[in-house]
Amino acid sequence: MKTIDKVILGANPFEGVSYLSQEQRTQYREKFSKTDNIIEIIDTSMDFGVKTISTGNNKNILEAIQTLEKEKEDIKVIPVIPSVYEYVKKSSLGGMSSLLDGITKYNKLKLALKAPSLIKKGLSKDVFGLFSDLIDIELEGFKNFEMPAIILHGVTVDMAVSLNQIELLSVFCEFIREKYDTKPGIATHNFGKLMPIIEEHDLDIDLILAPVNERGFMMNPSREKCLEIIKNMDKTLIAKKILAGGIINPENAFKYVFDNLGIKNAMVGIAGLDEAYQTLRIAKKYL
Repeated sequence: MKTIDKVILGANPFEGVSYLSQEQRTQYREKFSKTDNIIEIIDTSMDFGVKTISTGNNKNILEAIQTLEKEKEDIKVIPVIPSVYEYVKKSSLGGMSSLLDGITKYNKLKLALKAPSLIKKGLSKDVFGLFSDLIDIELEGFKNFEMPAIILHGVTVDMAVSLNQIELLSVFCEFIREKYDTKPGIATHNFGKLMPIIEEHDLDIDLILAPVNERGFMMNPSREKCLEIIKNMDKTLIAKKILAGGIINPENAFKYVFDNLGIKNAMVGIAGLDEAYQTLRIAKKYL
């Protein structure tokens, strides 16, 4: 199995995601609708030694990575699927029919050819068979990249748990290992509630992507509960939201995650060049 880099570039800003304000979300969407702005930040990140980007199936981001890959062959991608933010954005701007806009002609044909089996599986309640087919379609855009891991989006994970469909997580992990020969992981915004369930069901999950920061931002149900679990867990944890949406100084953020907690991997989103220099010069010390 492939190794996971210590610092990973997250794509939330590129996808128009901000936890501070609607105004900032609008600014991100406008700025990163231009592929060159994404390329600039990924390129700078690579110059600082951050070689892996984690992203959903976003057309602009994938185009930016493809452009850079021609010059920098060592770039790696960790897909986070399904691309929930992209689907929400497209459906809100152009209705449900616009969800197909980002699918290539090849994939539309592939989806059409699969439709009878998808319908059959859906009608027969073969949810897991349907799920596997949809994973294949979602990952089509990543097929030419080196993928050290593939992560199931936190919205899907938390919804599966709330609907008592915990088996879905096992199916995902087994499918990713067998078909894509890489590490499967899951994201969550309910780390403190999810981990006891994973342990209770003895789920074989390689990676957990969850918020970790000194402010307790998005560490549910509480910072204390999450830290207690982190102290005793034997799975690989990738810390996200380490800057708490930009309110924690990068030096304090990395020191807390890497030095104080001993976590081996962290993900950060970068929205501008000034922010890149400020954040990644600190990150470089830990690479």
